[in-house]
Amino acid sequence: ENREIWIGATRGLGLYDLKKNIFKNVNLNFLRKKDAEVTKVEFDGSFQDDRIAWIFSRYNGIFRYDMKSGKNHVLPKTLDSFADSMASDFALRNDTVWIANYKKGLIGYDLKSDKTVFISDPSEHEPYLNLILDRKGKLWLTSFSGLYTLEEGKMKIGRFRPLSNWLKKKGFHPYVHDMAIDRQNKIWMLLVDARNQKQVVVYDQDAAIVSVKRKLNFEPYCTTNPIEGIQCGFHDHVYLFTNKFLLKIPSKKPVSSSDPSGCLRINDKVFNVAETPNGFWISTLGGVLHGRKKDFRIGSEYNYYNSNISVPHIAPYIKYSKATDRLYIFSINQVSTIREQDLDENPSSEPYITNLFINNQKVQHIDSLGHHFSLPYNKNSLTFEFSNFSFTHAQLNTYYYRIGNKIDPKTEWLKARNNTIHFLNLKPGHYILEVSSVNFLGIPGKNNRLINFEIRPPFWNTWWFFSMVFFGIAGFFYGLYRYRLAQNRKLEMLRLHIARDLHDDIGSHLSQIKILSEIESWKAKDPEVFERINTSLTAVMSNLSEIVWSINPKNSRLTDVISRIQEFAIETLEPLNINLLFTIDQQATGLNFDLGKRRHLYLIFKEAITNIAKYASADRVELKVWKDQQNIIISIQDNGTGFDPFLIKRGNGLLNMNSRAELLSARLNILTAKTGTEVRLEIKV
Repeated sequence: ENREIWIGATRGLGLYDLKKNIFKNVNLNFLRKKDAEVTKVEFDGSFQDDRIAWIFSRYNGIFRYDMKSGKNHVLPKTLDSFADSMASDFALRNDTVWIANYKKGLIGYDLKSDKTVFISDPSEHEPYLNLILDRKGKLWLTSFSGLYTLEEGKMKIGRFRPLSNWLKKKGFHPYVHDMAIDRQNKIWMLLVDARNQKQVVVYDQDAAIVSVKRKLNFEPYCTTNPIEGIQCGFHDHVYLFTNKFLLKIPSKKPVSSSDPSGCLRINDKVFNVAETPNGFWISTLGGVLHGRKKDFRIGSEYNYYNSNISVPHIAPYIKYSKATDRLYIFSINQVSTIREQDLDENPSSEPYITNLFINNQKVQHIDSLGHHFSLPYNKNSLTFEFSNFSFTHAQLNTYYYRIGNKIDPKTEWLKARNNTIHFLNLKPGHYILEVSSVNFLGIPGKNNRLINFEIRPPFWNTWWFFSMVFFGIAGFFYGLYRYRLAQNRKLEMLRLHIARDLHDDIGSHLSQIKILSEIESWKAKDPEVFERINTSLTAVMSNLSEIVWSINPKNSRLTDVISRIQEFAIETLEPLNINLLFTIDQQATGLNFDLGKRRHLYLIFKEAITNIAKYASADRVELKVWKDQQNIIISIQDNGTGFDPFLIKRGNGLLNMNSRAELLSARLNILTAKTGTEVRLEIKV
């Protein structure tokens, strides 16, 4: 069924593969020179079976060859004189053959009537280099001086003026390097512009418009690999050749369109292309390539394993015949032929793993792994080797793969090197490897191989380890927070006990001493001593009360400090008949102060109130507390007589106020005038 014969012998199992003999070869022993290269072939339309072929071999001549009998037909004498080794090109249409000769010019010969229909005068024009017949039978000729045409009716060769004038106006060189005609009868030419760069120029005969296809999407390829040739296919496509690329563009679109429908990297010089109903064939120096039409992709390479289908360094000429659905490959002294339907083979089989290496260590039992396996993080370099059951030219089987954490149809396929796929230092994660195989004819398999595997991360790179570290660090800082909170509570309790002890114990004893001193002052004849003692005890008890208040943790807010300042102001200034005004912004009094800061704040304004009582001679004092964007401002202002500003540097009380403000990281401003004094403290929030 598969045209394969398996032969068992004493030395082992052998395969006789009939599919390797799909090419039929015919010798071309009529060429005059050894290793002659075929450059052009046309089949005589009078025969439906490709029996008669006109073969042009540069510097050998033009021959009329019978493909079935293997005989070379002798040409008429007049025609044969033009078909010698100096022939430059030929064109065939119906029963008329046109031959150009470097020395003798152009001849047209009617094979049916066996008469010459036209002979040019070689002295009139330069030698004709290429001939081409358009869809309407009009003959076009190229020479070094430009493009010519055979004028119908007059049977006279003349320069094609519309194109010549356009080329001269645009600064193009007149020499046409290559030329082809598409199915819409447009002439595609390869010309050199004023910048000495090759451009594709299109002449629409129906619209009489000349256009240049400058903006091609494959310009980056043509910059380093200039276009060397043009050929039109019968699928409404135009092929452009470079040294390493084959470019395909649609010919039906407007000539201003520049979107190529395909670009193939050949890595070899392309000589000609033959389109077939299901694909295309490419002739290169390295051999003949077969490509698929549906995806414009090279399927197989017919180079050195199939008889003499290709000879190194000489490109074969390929020709497709619609009449017989055959492809002809003309090489050195032979022609190989094949029907394209013989290439419709079964698809490649599903690839399977033959070897697996993990960190360069071969896995002995691959089947035990299955299609899903897991590996530790330090075994992350894998090498897969694949095979399939396509044995015809098995060395030409091609494997493609793509890999990711999920299968995405848009993911690009990568070509494996031979049958081996390497992965080095894969990162931890889940992977899906999809592998497809293509046989020697370029036919992909119906099924792909899916392999699921996982590279496990090290324990320090797992989610549970991160969670453990996170909760450990969080627990540590929470414990540290709870410890500091407990220490602060202990400190507050200690301060509360000290404040209570000072108030209850030392305060009661000082009160007792004061009472006793007052009693003794009444009894004594000279009470001055006891009055001094009483005054000192009063001051000590006042200071002690302030110390008890400052170390009490319950008085940590700014509102407590302001209340204490208010109490002191009332006790000090009201006996002096000074009116007090308090303006307190409650939003500004929620700030907390530690022990040292609230004592410094209280003593600053205690000193200010004391100075007002002693020196200001005021009858009105205003205490204000408010908050702006970044500061809490506390201000006490009187309407007294003011004082000398130079005394600020000399008074100890004012110096102490400045030093305490620095300890609070606050700014103290003392503004004085004859109308009064203001002490303002700005505390940054």
